[in-house]
Amino acid sequence: MVIIMHISGSGHIPAGEYNDKISVSGSGRLDGNIRCTALSVAGSAHCAGSLTCTEDIRVSGSAHMDEGVTAASLSVSGSAHIGGDLTIKETIRGFKEIIEGKHDAIPESCFLFAGTIDDVVAKWKGEGK
Repeated sequence: MVIIMHISGSGHIPAGEYNDKISVSGSGRLDGNIRCTALSVAGSAHCAGSLTCTEDIRVSGSAHMDEGVTAASLSVSGSAHIGGDLTIKETIRGFKEIIEGKHDAIPESCFLFAGTIDDVVAKWKGEGK
């Protein structure tokens, strides 16, 4: 069963597991621990528990998370406060590949102002290696 949660204006979403994206347009409060595929905030959101997203968190505005956050990636255009640990799976993958030496041939300049390790590799390939 797919449970889709969307706040347009103001409202709250109770703690729980949602197997689709949570979207907040306006002002929203997520009460308690939340599991979802993705979170999109256009406006402001306050999460009173931990937040786990299997995909991306995108914030355009402001987000305040009281506890830990786990996601595939986090994109913020505005402000975000995280009161606990932040675990970004994409960052961990890229860091692991760098430590393992998989990208030793890539010059340091390709890492500057790049996002994920995939962006770095694409920038390197675009420069003709």
